[in-house]
Amino acid sequence: MASEGASPNGSQYYGELFPPLSSSSQFPTSRQSMRTNSIPAGSKLKSKNITQSLTIPIQKCTFNYFGTRDQTMSDACKLVRTETNCQLEVNSDRDEICIMITGLAENVKLAKQRLTYELETKETIQMLVPKDLHKHILGKKGQKLLDIQKETGTKITVPRADTDSEIINISGPKEYLARAQQRLNEIIKDRATKNAVSVPFPKEYIPFLQTKESEIKNKFNVTISIQKFSEVRLMGEISQLDSAKEYIHRYERELNSKIRTVKAHIPKSKYKYIIGKDGKNLREIMNKFEVSVEIPAKDDGDDQVVLRGTQEKNINEALNDIEKKMNSFLETVLKAPPWSHRYLIGYRKDLEELNLGYSKVNFEFPRLKTELGMNEGDSVREDEFKIRGPPEEVLLVKEHLEQLLKDILLTLTHEVIKLNNKCIITGFNNKPTLAFLLRSAVSKARVNGISVRFWPEKKQLTLDGDIDRVSQTKEDLLSKISIIGNSKVRDLVVEHFLHPLVRGEPQSADSTRFLENKHNVRIKFFGIEDDPSEVIRISGEISHVDVAYEELKRKVKRLQEDTVSANVKLYKEFFEHLETRPGRRVRERIEVETHSRIVLFGENCVANLVGTERDIIKAEALVIEAQDKFLDTTTETILIPSQLHRIIIGQKGKQVQALEAECGGVKIHLPSQDQRQSADENFNPDTVTVTGPSKSVHKAVAKIREISSSPENCFEGVKISPQYMSYLRRYRRAGGMLDDLREKFNVRIYLPARYDKSLSEDEKKIITLIGKEKNVNEAKKVLKQIISGLEEEIKTPLDIPMVYRRNFFKRQAQLLIDLEEDYDISISLSKGSEELCEVTLEGPKIFVDSCYQEIKDLVQAWDDEVTREETVDPMHISRVRGPKNQNLMNLEDEYNVQIKVINLSNQNPVLSVTGAQTQVDNAMDRLLSAIPIEREIDIPPRYIPSLIKSGEANTIEQKHGIKINFPRRGSAGMTILSGGAEGVEQASGELTDRIEGLIQEEDFEASKRYSLCMNIEREYHGRINGRGSMFRKQIETDFGVIIKFPSQGSDDTNVHIVGIKENAEKAEEYILKQVENWESQVSVSFDVPHKYHGRIIGAKGRAINKLKEDFGILSIDFPKNPSLPNQNTIRVTGSEGNVNSCKDYLLEQVIEWDENNPVEIQHEYRRAPSNLPASSHHSTGFSLLDAPWKDPSQPAFSQDEFPSLQSAHSQPSQSDNWAAKVKH
Repeated sequence: MASEGASPNGSQYYGELFPPLSSSSQFPTSRQSMRTNSIPAGSKLKSKNITQSLTIPIQKCTFNYFGTRDQTMSDACKLVRTETNCQLEVNSDRDEICIMITGLAENVKLAKQRLTYELETKETIQMLVPKDLHKHILGKKGQKLLDIQKETGTKITVPRADTDSEIINISGPKEYLARAQQRLNEIIKDRATKNAVSVPFPKEYIPFLQTKESEIKNKFNVTISIQKFSEVRLMGEISQLDSAKEYIHRYERELNSKIRTVKAHIPKSKYKYIIGKDGKNLREIMNKFEVSVEIPAKDDGDDQVVLRGTQEKNINEALNDIEKKMNSFLETVLKAPPWSHRYLIGYRKDLEELNLGYSKVNFEFPRLKTELGMNEGDSVREDEFKIRGPPEEVLLVKEHLEQLLKDILLTLTHEVIKLNNKCIITGFNNKPTLAFLLRSAVSKARVNGISVRFWPEKKQLTLDGDIDRVSQTKEDLLSKISIIGNSKVRDLVVEHFLHPLVRGEPQSADSTRFLENKHNVRIKFFGIEDDPSEVIRISGEISHVDVAYEELKRKVKRLQEDTVSANVKLYKEFFEHLETRPGRRVRERIEVETHSRIVLFGENCVANLVGTERDIIKAEALVIEAQDKFLDTTTETILIPSQLHRIIIGQKGKQVQALEAECGGVKIHLPSQDQRQSADENFNPDTVTVTGPSKSVHKAVAKIREISSSPENCFEGVKISPQYMSYLRRYRRAGGMLDDLREKFNVRIYLPARYDKSLSEDEKKIITLIGKEKNVNEAKKVLKQIISGLEEEIKTPLDIPMVYRRNFFKRQAQLLIDLEEDYDISISLSKGSEELCEVTLEGPKIFVDSCYQEIKDLVQAWDDEVTREETVDPMHISRVRGPKNQNLMNLEDEYNVQIKVINLSNQNPVLSVTGAQTQVDNAMDRLLSAIPIEREIDIPPRYIPSLIKSGEANTIEQKHGIKINFPRRGSAGMTILSGGAEGVEQASGELTDRIEGLIQEEDFEASKRYSLCMNIEREYHGRINGRGSMFRKQIETDFGVIIKFPSQGSDDTNVHIVGIKENAEKAEEYILKQVENWESQVSVSFDVPHKYHGRIIGAKGRAINKLKEDFGILSIDFPKNPSLPNQNTIRVTGSEGNVNSCKDYLLEQVIEWDENNPVEIQHEYRRAPSNLPASSHHSTGFSLLDAPWKDPSQPAFSQDEFPSLQSAHSQPSQSDNWAAKVKH
């Protein structure tokens, strides 16, 4: 069967293969569709929001803002954003803060005022305003004052009414203070021209007078204020006040004669329906019936409502209206268990989820009540659920809720589970929490949709949810509670180094994990490597814990018998390597091979090895071997006189330990006392051995030689009792007399280490002096005098001026404590007289004398103290003080002076520096140098973006601690540097040098843009460009230029060379030589059968490249279109002799190829394959029926409708049909 679209003989119909397209009118374009759905051209949508910017200079900010977001800034923006409902975007630099404010116009204005007040530096002024005018500034409930503050952007503080103060404080930004002051003056001036008078008026008639309030204002041009307690305040001109007062009295008399009063008993629960929201219903009754309604107070025992009016008819109508309002609402109660309330309310506490659709119905949720003995968080809910609204709707809602409650009670349930003391443990932050076993069960229950609540004070759990699931969860929890009640905890104390072996491998049958699963217990190891603990805790059921405890105890005992621990000190580099991932693999390999454990302690680069003695020895050897393999370790031995070994060791061995740590953990070995006393003849007591990495060893040897290379050759010892030896130790730390001896006599004095076990008791009593013999003898005499001075205890008084007594107790008596610790004496101060203070020094004579002289020097220094004061601009005082006064404290410690800031809150703060004259001057100069100065430098505007974008300006600011203020974009101006004098000077020079460098770079770049033009025939452009632009790129690389050719299709023959002038000229010379060489070449064309062109070219062009190389020719060109008549012609270009030689060679090759390839073989590929059926050789091909070009009325060929894919000069054969073309 023929397929659709095919004729019986296999031809296809044109109309079926190419159906006509629909008209464009039926399918509008997307542009037309958009145009029809777009907004009418006449209408415009305009946003009500506006955006304005607020700029605050850094100098005016109330906080220090240098590129970091201050908390004050964040809080202020958050507050203003909440108050004004505006969007804020903060941008800042080192000079100013720019805040973009977006919102409604009035909100934007308010936000700018609030931000200015919050962020800018505030000033305060005071105004003296009479007390009786304060209420006019405050206004009703203080609203007028709030409006003034909002309008002026300031903070106005009015003194309390119960005080006698008449001073009003105005604080805010400087530019806003005048505005607020002017506003207050206007109020004062306005009130000065008016008088006020009080008119008594019956309280029960006040509602009737309120209806006349606007009439009185308009008629008499006065301000009326009706008070709550039988008083009316009038304010205005005196003449108008009298008339208004008379009018009010007349109205009062009129009311007295007309008013009728009716009382009605109404339940107090109905009062809120009569009053309405904010008294709305009462005002409606007054306006509609001219009847006032007086509601008694809630705490009043009377329930009578009083109605007053001028006509009984209106009063009766008002009573009917009140009755309607009372009966328009119904309140009912729905009782439900407290736990079910949240299911009625919904998880989002929104009764709209009930889909009732009754908008006038209100719900009053039951409140939490606190039972006796319960904390605030432990509360229960009332079982009443109140519904209030129109009677019909309330009844429908109640019916719906009752049905909903019935469904809840049928599907859900509530259970309470009591807990014992073991179920509650102390958790994080000492808060009570459930035991681990219960926590896991509770988490599982919550996953299953059960609501579980924990009440620690009541010691209970409450469960809410599906009846079956709650029942199952309750059984599970009760079983857990039973297990916990029968649980037990036992602690096993085991050395911490054994913990890894006790824990074992996780998959091992001897591990604690296997033990936990076997006995259903939990085993916990306490402590970590850096804070080891020896406790292993076992918890679980009583019987299981005891069995597991005994089994674990036997394992520990076996390990203790077979296990030892050893520490191996490692080199720092290898220790750090062991902490990395490759190092962990090394540790694991050693542990597996030796069945031991390796624990690293980072403080001293120590590896702790745990295992049997044999395993430890093997593991230690493997660790040392791995260390030697990782590091190029070496051992170097040097000879240092044994008398100098103590110098190398230092006090308590600290010097040698510091050397080892400084040199990467090398091991420095010096002979011990036992080795020095041995009778071994081959032992040299002067030997010092250093072992470790080669670089570290060389460094340590150099340090040791440096310490021991001093020229001293005399050693003397002075014996002293242990008591005075401790004196000298303390005195030595204070930098006292022993240091003076060292400097004066150029000797070294070494005190024996107190806890050196290698020293005998006699050696610990000897002080060693090392140096030249003469210097040592003199120092020894002075040292004996010092020792004799230690043996004499004295008590010496000293009188100092009373004004200096407080100096000893400043900073928590730091000076007094330092003196006592430095000299190891007792110092007491007592009042000798009104002008003198007695200082008593008690202790060793030599120490007392030294301290006595130091105190006298201190007093003399205090007498010689001077005070220098300098006034500082308030804008710069925070910069001088530094964060938390850090700059001042640093200078006090550096120059030993006292610095104060006086009158900090005033406009002219003063810096006061007290101390010695020289120190005061130096400290003050340092302080004043922190005050910023300004300097202008001229930077061309074109260089400013480069300095900013590259970060150079920011780097200079941070480097020199200054600020750089560039002129605004597009404006001509000077660049201002502000900061310390030294920083500004250095930054100015650095910026000037940088600008000069930019100018030089600009000149260099301009020289690179030099352009040179050459007129070269277009036939050589391609040769200059080269294949794949290789030749052009080579020229550009060699000469550092850029070569530009004219565009394709243009008649321009100019070639441009761009670059440095010198390079461009060299490139021009080179190119002209190449063109001259090409012009001397000749081209010869001859025919070579097209079938041999591929042989001439060869695979990947190897054959043609070899021809060019052998014959020295420039190029061989082949026809680009093989279908052209001259498809056999090739062209050879080069020197005349080489071209002819190449031509002869190619023609000879053609003859040879023809002889070796008969014609039959050459055309064999054209024959049809023998396996094809005969019918396939006579196929009619593909043809179309009813095609437009076969219509006799249409032209045979339309170039527009069927453009030719061939070149323009080729025409298709008239005898060829479409089928033939497809066939061949």
